[in-house]
Amino acid sequence: MCSSDLIVRVYDRCGTSGCAGAAIAAAPGASAVTTVNNDGVAPRRYRVAVSSSSAGTSGRFELSASVGTPRPGSACSSPRPLEPGVDARGSLGDATVATSVCRPAASGAVSFYQMTVPGATRVDLEVVPDADATWTPVVRVLEDCDATACAFDGQGTIGGAPFNFAFANVASAPRRYILAVGATLPSTGGFTLRARTAVLTDGARCSEPTRSEEHTSELQSPCNLVCRLLLEK
Repeated sequence: MCSSDLIVRVYDRCGTSGCAGAAIAAAPGASAVTTVNNDGVAPRRYRVAVSSSSAGTSGRFELSASVGTPRPGSACSSPRPLEPGVDARGSLGDATVATSVCRPAASGAVSFYQMTVPGATRVDLEVVPDADATWTPVVRVLEDCDATACAFDGQGTIGGAPFNFAFANVASAPRRYILAVGATLPSTGGFTLRARTAVLTDGARCSEPTRSEEHTSELQSPCNLVCRLLLEK
C-alpha cells in the first residue's frame, strides 16, 4: 500500500461518528501512528480500522500495538500539577488525545493539568503560545475525567496570540479541576500556562448574592457567572 497515504482509526464502539484516536501517514509508504488512552479504571475494548486515502488502493500492511503508562499531561488520568504563580510549560507535540467534550469543532489534541481551587476563589489563566505559533488556544475545564460537559470553556480569537481565561469556584469548599489546554485544529508547538487566584468578594459569589434595597437585576460577576441581586425585604 505505497501509492496512497495509510489511515488508522480507533473506535470505542461500533456505529460511533467520532474516533478515540486517528492518524494519517505523512507520505505514501510511511507509517500512521496514533495513541489512545483509557482514562477509566476498568478495561476497555477498542476497534481498529485501517484504510487508505484512495478507495481503489489494495495491498498488505503490518499492524502493531504497544501498551504503556501515559506520559504526564498526555491523558486526563495523568495530568500535570498547576500551581498559582508558577509557569507551566507544555507542548501540543506531546499531546496525544483529542477531546470532544464541549467545543466539538476544536479537533486539536490537548495537554492535561490539574488544579485544586479553594472555595470562593477566582482563577485567571493565561495560555501563551511560543513566538512562532499560529494555532488558536482552547481551554476546557472539567470536574473529572468522565465528565460529558465542561464546567467552563473558552477559545482564543487569533492564532498565536496569548489567551486569557477566567473561571471560579463559587462553593465554600475546595474543588479539584482538570484543565485541558489544546488548539482548534491539530497542531504542534509549545506554550506557557500561567494561573493566578483571587478571593471572590461577596457580590461575586452566587452562594452569597449582594442585597439591594432598590431593585432586583442581573449582575455579570467577575467569575463569569450571572448572580442575581436580591430585593431586601
